Amino acid sequence: TKCNGDHKWDGPDMSKVARRDPKELARLWKGVPSGSQPECVSDYGVADLPANNDEVVANEHTHGGFEDKFASVNTGGPWYKGVRNQCRPKIYTHDEGFYYYYLGFRCCAAPDGAANEPLTPHQIRDKWKFDRVERLARFTTEEMQEKLKLKAEGKCSCKASDNLCKTMCGTLLGPNAKDVDLKAPREP
Repeated sequence: TKCNGDHKWDGPDMSKVARRDPKELARLWKGVPSGSQPECVSDYGVADLPANNDEVVANEHTHGGFEDKFASVNTGGPWYKGVRNQCRPKIYTHDEGFYYYYLGFRCCAAPDGAANEPLTPHQIRDKWKFDRVERLARFTTEEMQEKLKLKAEGKCSCKASDNLCKTMCGTLLGPNAKDVDLKAPREP
């Protein structure tokens, strides 16, 4: 396989997923670091978009219709066999508060190095201010920058019950989560 897909469905215990149980999240994790699949790159140079996780992206539809309901959509597709593991199909049915164990995002920059607009077209149309995005996220840009600094220094630590801190530090899956072995055979 060129991309990390076609894994057998593993029957998540949704009560544990809802509690962000680290052992259950570690058991379910089958992702890989972005950029680790050299043959899984789009024509635009985006690495690992299909079959690594479902990614939250800006919704470009702002002119009505069912696609226009939320500012963000999910695309890409997780590692499961039979899921829409490709970049074109989008899921337009989840609001910005939706979470799931294979949902992620990536930070991107414009190819020319120019500053990016952090608001989605939807949010711009609706005249959002960035502090509204921060309130939804439950942390500010400055707080995230501090966590990233601590992470780079190996000092980003959280209480066991602090899921927001663990999300910001990148430790929500727990210490037992291992990236999938791309060379291992897939179960039928």
